[in-house]
Amino acid sequence: MDDVDRVNITDPEQIKSLINNIGNFVFGVFIALSVFFLLWAAFSYLTAAGSADKLKSAKDKLIYAAIGIALAIVSKSLPILISNFIGSNV
Repeated sequence: MDDVDRVNITDPEQIKSLINNIGNFVFGVFIALSVFFLLWAAFSYLTAAGSADKLKSAKDKLIYAAIGIALAIVSKSLPILISNFIGSNV
């Protein structure tokens, strides 16, 4: 364990920076997954050929993509809310 670098957070600016970095990472992951689900839903919808089960599956994927986009927006706004809570600006 001696080789592991420890993060010493001693300043509110460092907390803001860490939360911002985590928020940016989560934003990127959720946007990438949302785009994947949107494309998959579009492909599923186009290849459903009128099958009710396949259409329902495509709708579900579209809902998952919308949820992913909503979570991405929350991950971008969360650092702002937290920094306002601790009393500093982003």
